[in-house]
Amino acid sequence: MMLVNDQAELRLPCFSRGKKATMDGLRQRLNPGLGKVACQEFVNDLIDQSLDNWRTRWYDKYQYCCMGIL
Repeated sequence: MMLVNDQAELRLPCFSRGKKATMDGLRQRLNPGLGKVACQEFVNDLIDQSLDNWRTRWYDKYQYCCMGIL
């Protein structure tokens, strides 16, 4: 959160709604009130959603092709 907060002054498109709205949205998506088990389930669900997702596959292809990363 601190890193994103520091970047808010750079006028990036992701901050077009304003710093407060962006930070509130990020905070909500990260679910800071979850306990340990609920947090683990939340993260595992995010991983499950990304597996075999077309966006994930294409991003991996881009990373491999253009950056030599995989």
